[in-house]
Amino acid sequence: KNSVCYVLLIWALTVLAIVPNLFVGSLQYDPRVYSCTFEQSASSAYTIAVVFFHFILPIMIVTYCYLRIWVLVIQVRRRVKP
Repeated sequence: KNSVCYVLLIWALTVLAIVPNLFVGSLQYDPRVYSCTFEQSASSAYTIAVVFFHFILPIMIVTYCYLRIWVLVIQVRRRVKP
């Protein structure tokens, strides 16, 4: 049950992250790389928000989770050692 909730939450957050691009139009096709890229003329506040929410925040969350796992492994290792 929890797994389904997490998957739905991830999908909801992904859709929420994409919605501003529909209104701001910050993505454009770049023929040099055959892909959609971030438009350089977008406002600096929007650019900062995108960088924070799409890169910095996820990296911070993943780092926190790995640190918690590392601490747990160390605690278990200390208990198991004779």
